[in-house]
Amino acid sequence: VLEIAPETWREDIAEAWNLSFAEPRFEDPEDLRKHLFSHPLAENPMVFAAVRKNRVCGFIAGMRGFPLRQGRRTASLEAMALLPAWRRRGMAFLLFQKLAGKLRREKIASLDICRNVLFFPGLDPERHDSALQFFLRCGVLQSRWTEEMACRINWYKRPSALSRIERMCRKDGIYFEKLGPRHREGLMRFFATAELAHRFKNSLSDHAPLKREIFLAALRNGEPVGVMHLVPASDFGGMASRFRAQRWSGVLECSPENLWITSHFILRRELRNRGIGSRLFAASLEWVFSSGGTAVIGDTSHLSNHHRRFGFIT
Repeated sequence: VLEIAPETWREDIAEAWNLSFAEPRFEDPEDLRKHLFSHPLAENPMVFAAVRKNRVCGFIAGMRGFPLRQGRRTASLEAMALLPAWRRRGMAFLLFQKLAGKLRREKIASLDICRNVLFFPGLDPERHDSALQFFLRCGVLQSRWTEEMACRINWYKRPSALSRIERMCRKDGIYFEKLGPRHREGLMRFFATAELAHRFKNSLSDHAPLKREIFLAALRNGEPVGVMHLVPASDFGGMASRFRAQRWSGVLECSPENLWITSHFILRRELRNRGIGSRLFAASLEWVFSSGGTAVIGDTSHLSNHHRRFGFIT
C-alpha cells in the first residue's frame, strides 16, 4: 500500500474509480487527480493506493480539516474504490487501516463520513449502506455521520425566536451586512483568530477582488465577530463538484447558477449559544433569496436540527 502525492500520481487510480462507480466518470485521469488533490473546501489530502504487480487494485482518499472546526482537528472520508476482483478479500480494511494510522499519528481522532449519496459520489450508491456498515465494523476511529441538507426559497421558514435575538443584537451593537473589498483587513484579522487566514488568503488579496463568493458578517464596532461564506455551485471547479451541483440542481429544480453552497460558518467563541449565529444564518439565506438565488445546500454536520428550523431537508 503506497501513499500517493500529487507528484507520484498514478493514472490507473482513475481506472479503479471508473470500474467502481457508474458516475461521475473520469475519462481523463488528470481530472481525478485535481478532484482528490485540489478540493475547493479542504486542504491536505491523503490518498493511499493498493498496488499489485504494478497495477492499482484500489485506493482510499481523505481530507484533513474538512470542514475546518476551530479548536478541533478533523478529517473526512472522500472516496474508496476497489477493483471488483479484490473485493471481500480484506483489501478495504487494509486501506482503511493505513488512513486511520496516519490520522492517529497526527492526533486526529474523528473521521466524518457523509450519508448523503448526492454529496458523496465516492461510494457507489448501490453499495452505500453496506459501505457505511463496513466503516462501523472497522472501529478504528470515532466516526461521525454527516448529511447534506437543502432549502429552496419556497421552503424557507423564519424562526419566531429571531425577533427576540434581533432586539438583543441591536442592544449589543451587533449588525449584519454583506462584506466587500473595504472589509478585507478586518476579515483577515477575523480569519486569523479562527486559524482560517490561509484558506481565504487568495480570495481576499488586493489582486483578487471578491467575485461571486459572498461573505455575510455579524459586525460590532465595524469588526467581524461572525462570518458565513457562500459560493454559487456553478463556481466550483472540477468534474466531481460539477456532478454534485448538477445532481442537486435536478433534485431542487434550479440551475447551478442559482444554487448556493454554504462553505464556512464561524462565530467568535464568546458569542456562541446566544442566537447570534442563527441571526447571521438567516441574514445569509435572505440575502441569497433576495438576490435571485433559488436554493442553498450545505454539509450540516451537527447542525441538522438547527437547519430544519429554517426549512432545510435532507
